[in-house]
Amino acid sequence: MRGSLKVFRYRATRGWLDRLGTRTRPRLARRSPAPKRIARLLEVASGLVPDGGHCLTRSMVLEGVLRRRGHPARIEFGVAHGDGDALEAHAWVLSGDEPLLGGEGRARFTALSPPGSASPPR
Repeated sequence: MRGSLKVFRYRATRGWLDRLGTRTRPRLARRSPAPKRIARLLEVASGLVPDGGHCLTRSMVLEGVLRRRGHPARIEFGVAHGDGDALEAHAWVLSGDEPLLGGEGRARFTALSPPGSASPPR
């Protein structure tokens, strides 16, 4: 996922993930662990991958895995003021209204609409 984001950028990677997410695997869905368990396993695995701690990368992987297994999932993005005039960005995954990954720090971020979901200007 990280490589795809670097090479193809967000829009192309998002399109690929959306197409993959529409192909739920019934066998995987029947035997799937709970979404919280999947998120915890991803957190552990991301610690073993170089540069695997990037919130957007982890969020996109988790969303794809959950959707492929038939669980509802969506990424939310947020921004907050950092040091000086800098902005900080963060991504987290929700299943229903429950944060599964990256949600512990989301209170300080102002949530944004995901790219492509906002109504076009008139």
